[in-house]
Amino acid sequence: MPVVPCATINPVFGLVQFSAAEFLSSYPEFTGINIAAPSALANNFASATLLLNNSCCSRVQDANTRLQLLYLLTAHITAIAQGSNDYGIGSPVFSGSGSVTGATLTVASVLLGALAVGSSLYDGPSVGGSLLVPGGAIITALGTGTGGVGTYTLSTTYGSPVTLEPMIVTGTPNIVQPLGVVGRISDASEGDVSVSAAWEAPPNAGQAYYIQTKYGAQYYTMTAKFRTAVFVPAPPASYSPFGGAGFGPFTPGGGPYGF
Repeated sequence: MPVVPCATINPVFGLVQFSAAEFLSSYPEFTGINIAAPSALANNFASATLLLNNSCCSRVQDANTRLQLLYLLTAHITAIAQGSNDYGIGSPVFSGSGSVTGATLTVASVLLGALAVGSSLYDGPSVGGSLLVPGGAIITALGTGTGGVGTYTLSTTYGSPVTLEPMIVTGTPNIVQPLGVVGRISDASEGDVSVSAAWEAPPNAGQAYYIQTKYGAQYYTMTAKFRTAVFVPAPPASYSPFGGAGFGPFTPGGGPYGF
C-alpha cells in the first residue's frame, strides 16, 4: 500500500458560490429537478446557508470543506421539498463519447445502445450536464454514422466547439416524490396503504430533522466535530478573581493563599 507523507495543509478561506453543474456532477439524481425549475437548486443552496454559515466567520473555516457540507444540505433540502428526478441519466438508452463542431456531432465511441434521428443528447454525469441539454441537441439527420461511430447533424449550431466528452441519451427517469410528511418514516404497510412518521425528540429535534434523508444523516455525522465544545485552558496565573484585593490562590507571590 503506498504511503504519502503528511504535509502541512492550510485552510482555504472564502465564500462558497453555488454551481449547478458542479452540484449535479456529485448528485445527478436531481438533474430533472434542475431542468424543470433551474432556480430550485440555487434557492435550496441559499436555504442551506441559513443552516450552515457561509461567511468567513463560519465555524467551518475551510471553504472546500464547507462546500461539501453545503452541497449535502442542498441535497437534503431538495429531497424534502422537491424529491429527486435523475431525468433518466441513471438508465440511459445510449452511452458513448463525442465532440461537436458547429451543428455536427462526431461520435468517437459507443458503450451502449444506438443513436437515431430524434435522439436528444445530454452530457454524461461526470461532466454535469452543462453543455448539451435535452431539447437543445437533437439529432435531425444521419451523416456517416448510422447509430454508432460517425457524424450526425444536430438541431443546434454551437458557436464554440465541444471537445470530446461522455454523452448519453437518457432513458426512463427514476423519480422519487418529496417526503410529504414531517419526520422519519417509522412504519409503512402495503395493504390498505398506511404510513406513519416519527419526529423523535431524543436525542434532539435538530438531529431528527437531518436524519430524514441520507444526505442529512451524512451531514449530521460529518459535522459532529464542529458541534463539540473545545476547552482551551488559560495560561498559568492568568486568572485571578481576587487579585485586585491582594489575596487569593492565584495572586502572584506569597503562600498557598497568596499572602
